Order: sequence, then C-alpha cells, then structure tokens
Amino acid sequence: MTPTTGLGADPRLRAKVKANFASPLAEQVLDVLRKATGVTLTRADDIQNKYYVAGSYSFNGHPAWQVMEMLAASKYVQGKWETDGDGYRLVRNGNP
Repeated sequence: MTPTTGLGADPRLRAKVKANFASPLAEQVLDVLRKATGVTLTRADDIQNKYYVAGSYSFNGHPAWQVMEMLAASKYVQGKWETDGDGYRLVRNGNP
C-alpha cells in the first residue's frame, strides 16, 4: 500500500535504499538518501554531525521515506522533516 500523506506521499521518496551502517553519523545516512532519491536533503545546524545516530542500521530495499523517519526519530536527532524548496530539511523537535 502506498502512503498518501507525509513523506511517503512524495513519489521520489519511494526509492529503495540498500545500505549497511555501523555507527553512522547523520550526514552519512543523508548522503545515501540523497544518492538514492536525487532529492535535496539538509539538516539544521543544531543537528550535530559528531554523534552516531544509531549503533547500526541495515536497509535492504526500504523506501527512503521510512529511512528518513527512522533518522528523525533517532535518539540523537529527535526531529522531524520540513519541506525546504523542492527538498526536505531535518530539524529538531526542540529537544536539546
């Protein structure tokens, strides 16, 4: 079933992601997502790129929008995606 709301409603974000990460930084995950989708994906300055976003991630054909939601929900990000021009920007939910 294809989502009709949220990130899943954007057909560009239905591209499949195949990647394995050991202790990835936010920018490493974003880079894979950019390459898979061709979409401009950025992060707010307060989402630092010095903390690992997970112990490991393994994606074998997950839609990009699901990977994006996992990244936003990560312990060190705790954020959400906002539209930014023709792309998306990852911002914090206000948590330090």
